Amino acid sequence: MNKIKYLLSVCILSFTPLFAACSSDFEEPFIGIEENSTKTDNAWESQLNNVLRKQTRNATKKLSLIGYNYHKEIASLADLDDGLDEIFADTAHIAFQNYIDYDFEIYTIGDVKVSEYDSIRTRFDFNLLRDEIYCAFKQSIENGNKAHLIKLKWVYNGDIIYSTAIVTDDKGIIFETIGHLIVERTQKEISTDGSLTRTFPTMKNRIEGDNSNTTNQNLTKYFIESDKIHNIFGIQLCYYSIICTSTFHSNGILKSIEASAFADAKEGFSCKADIKTISGEIDKSSYHLFAWGWGYGSGTSISLSFAGNGFSVSGTETKNTGRV
Repeated sequence: MNKIKYLLSVCILSFTPLFAACSSDFEEPFIGIEENSTKTDNAWESQLNNVLRKQTRNATKKLSLIGYNYHKEIASLADLDDGLDEIFADTAHIAFQNYIDYDFEIYTIGDVKVSEYDSIRTRFDFNLLRDEIYCAFKQSIENGNKAHLIKLKWVYNGDIIYSTAIVTDDKGIIFETIGHLIVERTQKEISTDGSLTRTFPTMKNRIEGDNSNTTNQNLTKYFIESDKIHNIFGIQLCYYSIICTSTFHSNGILKSIEASAFADAKEGFSCKADIKTISGEIDKSSYHLFAWGWGYGSGTSISLSFAGNGFSVSGTETKNTGRV
């Protein structure tokens, strides 16, 4: 408890290109876990309080949220412009995560813009990302609804840093440049007749029809792969689902094909998924060959393209493709 109170009063004494000393913008007290024992009706407060409670049980993390405070209201498009200028200022911090081992580093946005590392510089198109968030709020604000800016206080590798979140009372955190962009967990699920397995998907078999008469039985082969990706606030950042069901007549000839792919992502993230038949004709072929692919990551640069016999994914390390 005393340790938390101490952390809330820390101000950086050493200066580096990445971290700046505490400024007058942050002199107002930041709310920590001790001040948030009561319930709240605001979604964003619940999200932040849950993170604070969870992190008090794990103080050895590379990054920890240690407090937040209310910054300002967004009631007009001018307020929205000013708020986005603050969120994407060159001195603001942004998390860059690789999706191989899910490690991450935090840089200033100004450093990212001039980074010598293409993987960092090209992942974020800040103008496009800013426009995406502006469009997400524009109609709502014009209709008289309000949003808010919240200041977040973090400890990153022992240093104090800050970020600004744009939130609404009902939907919670919409975007922020540190915790929002860090994937904490995924929920990769393969469904087989309602059961779940964590193995890599393959074609599974299911017999349909009258089991007493094998001549009336159809053979259904199905492929299902999906994933739900969440950040440290517990927000689902993106989701994809790929499903293919191939049913064959009792004589082994292809009877029907049902294939679909769906992908969705929150602001600041991209997610793509698709599936296409390569060969196999209904009522003619004894097989169904199809290709599938998916990819996700922070930023706005992911593309998924089909080249006739398979998919290719660019713009992210987190991807997979295949043919079945």
